[in-house]
Amino acid sequence: MTMSGRNPEKVAARGYLLKSADNQSVVIPDGDFYINPKARCRRMMLNSLSAEARRVYACLELATMAFHQELAVTMEGGKQRPLTPADISHQTGLSKQHTRRALAELEAEGLVERRAADGGRLRNGQILIYSWAEPRKAGTQKGSRARLPFPHWFPEPWEPLKPLITRLKLQVSINEVAARDYLQQGAEAARSYQKAEKVAREFLERVCARPPSNKEERTERKIERKSGLSVGQKDSRRDRPTDSSSPEAEIQKLPQVRRLSTRLKDTPSPQLYADILRALAGAPLADLDARIALRFEKITSLGMLVKLAGDVGRAHAAREAERQADQRAHARQMERQRQALIADLRAHWSELSDEDRDYYRREIPELRAAGAGA
Repeated sequence: MTMSGRNPEKVAARGYLLKSADNQSVVIPDGDFYINPKARCRRMMLNSLSAEARRVYACLELATMAFHQELAVTMEGGKQRPLTPADISHQTGLSKQHTRRALAELEAEGLVERRAADGGRLRNGQILIYSWAEPRKAGTQKGSRARLPFPHWFPEPWEPLKPLITRLKLQVSINEVAARDYLQQGAEAARSYQKAEKVAREFLERVCARPPSNKEERTERKIERKSGLSVGQKDSRRDRPTDSSSPEAEIQKLPQVRRLSTRLKDTPSPQLYADILRALAGAPLADLDARIALRFEKITSLGMLVKLAGDVGRAHAAREAERQADQRAHARQMERQRQALIADLRAHWSELSDEDRDYYRREIPELRAAGAGA
């Protein structure tokens, strides 16, 4: 509300007084404002959080800073009690699954931490949620509160490195802004890693073999008996040479293709392999295997695999186009927000304290030059 013709000091004693856009005094009543550390706002300006995480963080801010403490609480029956994930879901309108995911994301960014009330493992009814007044360094939590290995902004050209990062139990320690300086270097490393892995796989396929399972051996013996072949005698149809590293060989290795060949007592021809690959149009073979499993009982001939491969290829192309469009839109949005933040900081550079200037110089490369506010 605004005030006119009244004693500002007297009104301010019962609330929080500030100046409006038209130079009128605005009083925020007691109970409708709270004190929030600058460090929280600084971190939020630089963090690329999901929409769900931001909603949960706002909820936690009201449940912590408004109560002058870091433990999130709510009022019930005139008394304080710890805020629960169910309370957050109710207040934000998010599902329990989205709330859990948002809390994990906030933990990974060093903004929040969940602890068991009894010191044990996290479980329903025993969770205490803390929202730090001074945000901590991202990725400092351990165990179930460890930093998520891949942030949502993880560059697409770096995708081939994900399995290596997971296998080595590494964590992405830079933020989205800093990652821009490593985009080309990371893309080259990913391409080199893919090539090296392919060479190693081709070598191992020449010198190593996977032993057939007992079930596969019994199935092959059953087919040989039905076809009139003695045990150990090879079917000439299976003697066709196949390059173990070729795409055709990869299709032949798919579990569902092998099952289907056994059920139909037929073997795909080289032309059928070529038609399947053409229909897939770059889609993962695992997607084709999953589609075959879904339609397995309705497949009456191996020729139907071409149609299934076409369905898989079209679905993959649509998902890829949508993913790339989302990624481009997100990148544009983040760049607009980043440039707006830089412009605002430059415009008010002279008004910032030395501490604030040092902080933004460290976090934003464009502001490291002297006279950034010019």
